[in-house]
Amino acid sequence: KRVREESVVDTNHPRLAAALRGLAARLRDMGRREEALKRAQEAVELCRRFAATEPSDLAGSLLSLGAMLNDLGRREEAFASGQEAAHIYRELALSRPDPFRARLALSLNSLAIILNALGRKVEALALAEEAAELYRELMVSQPDLFQPGLAMLLNNLSPILKGLGKRKEALDKAQEAVVLYRELAAANPDAFLAQPCCLAQQSRKQA
Repeated sequence: KRVREESVVDTNHPRLAAALRGLAARLRDMGRREEALKRAQEAVELCRRFAATEPSDLAGSLLSLGAMLNDLGRREEAFASGQEAAHIYRELALSRPDPFRARLALSLNSLAIILNALGRKVEALALAEEAAELYRELMVSQPDLFQPGLAMLLNNLSPILKGLGKRKEALDKAQEAVVLYRELAAANPDAFLAQPCCLAQQSRKQA
């Protein structure tokens, strides 16, 4: 009976971990950050038990945990969690690039945001640029799928460049993000129409 119960847990743990991450996200949206953190920690603890066979689940849960910690101002802990997630995604992307390069890019972007908040701007820039370059490569073969992500990454890269005194490069990235969002808004106004206006205002501030 115990073997059967453990088998059920083995089968269902990815669903439970995903459900915990989803619950954490909803709690976060409602401003219940401490509760969100507890659920995110529970997801990570669960996924560590099965990391050898399901490393991507652990990486996703670590990324979620990092976001919750960052919300609470616990940035060093958030960085540690995000760094572990990025390491896992980097290893997975070496053997299976198609499903994991995008996740690696997003994890690097999250790390860059945390590092920038910690004042480690040079390190933040390196990761943000790597994330954007990964999405540029992905967009070559699947532009419809990856263009929104590239626009977002460029939008995040711009203030990091500005913080390092690279105002011209910051302006270039912000303007490129506007161009990408204009294209997306033309194709899907309901989803993207607000973005170019907001980004255009931001790009003027970079000047």
